[in-house]
Amino acid sequence: KKKNLPEKMNIIATSDWQYYNAKKSYLLKDKKIHKLPLPINTNFWKPIEKSEARKILGWDLNKIYFLFGFSNYDKKYIKGLDIALNIFKNFRNQNPEKNVILNIFGKVKKNNFDNNNIHLLGEINDPNKLKLIYSASDLLLNTSRLESFGQIALESLSCNLPVVVISNTGTSDLILNQNMGFKFNQNINEFNKWFLKIYPNINKNNLHGEIEKNFSYQIIGKSYEKFFENYK
Repeated sequence: KKKNLPEKMNIIATSDWQYYNAKKSYLLKDKKIHKLPLPINTNFWKPIEKSEARKILGWDLNKIYFLFGFSNYDKKYIKGLDIALNIFKNFRNQNPEKNVILNIFGKVKKNNFDNNNIHLLGEINDPNKLKLIYSASDLLLNTSRLESFGQIALESLSCNLPVVVISNTGTSDLILNQNMGFKFNQNINEFNKWFLKIYPNINKNNLHGEIEKNFSYQIIGKSYEKFFENYK
């Protein structure tokens, strides 16, 4: 059935990673493949002032908060939980003077962890609370091994939260410049160097504007309009 796909089928990829993998696919390589990213509602996903967000959540103003999120513990390998833990633990060991906390949201039990500096936020089903958490955090560790796009990273960036992503995934498309985050290639020392030297100097207040310019409904909607105009 797959070999008999319609000849005039158009394939929409949401990221460069998806696009180039489709181009290499035996089934899809001869189809018309287009890249059209997913949009985000930038009118909702926008930052809350960090100190205000921390006050509401009861977080310490003087601590550094890394954030990791996934749907449930069963997806821990694909979502790269071990990579995020490695980044976090190594950074703490190399910089003991830094008071760093790793917050994890999703369906996971406390007995899966033995570190007092790892806090579990539970499942977050309220987008307003999630917006608060993004706004109160310092860095999202979006370390999925396999990701076609990365909606959590997009939401974070729209709330002025920089992200760490794995190189050669769909989420890499969201890192338009070094202000937006770090493309991790398994080199822990490079991450530590970036966070200590570059991160403090980046303009995090511009991230929402970058997402609005490139991924808002209005911008992505125009791309889809142009796409469908060509195939009326």
